[in-house]
Amino acid sequence: MDDASMSAAVELLLNISRESISSGNANDALAAIIQAITISHPQGEGAVVNILEEAKRRNELESEQQLRDDTIHALERARQISRQLLQEETILAENGLQTILKDAFEDGSSVVCTKCGSLVPAARSEAHSKYWCEFATDCESDVEND
Repeated sequence: MDDASMSAAVELLLNISRESISSGNANDALAAIIQAITISHPQGEGAVVNILEEAKRRNELESEQQLRDDTIHALERARQISRQLLQEETILAENGLQTILKDAFEDGSSVVCTKCGSLVPAARSEAHSKYWCEFATDCESDVEND
């Protein structure tokens, strides 16, 4: 196959892939892309494997970064809520026992729900997330230590 024919075939396959994606047919889109890669690379099918491995590696890196970003965000939110709770007028503060609240944050025996802002015993955080949090459907895995 000469270069012009190969380019035309690849372009046709890419158009088929785009149309398949637009119509919601991911399998046909992927098949067209695989064919385009196979005919356009000297490695043929080996190129498909290499490209898929690279795509998998990039996806894993992006997922790891997103997890790190989400964790950093949740921890910062928990710190912010912790500071707010320590500044609020509470029964503990009125009785000079605000250190109890601070100690609960620092020793890890309690966690802050980053959705509703409640201070929850660590052992009860799962139950809080499922049953008691006012944002229970959004809160299940978003309880963080401060």
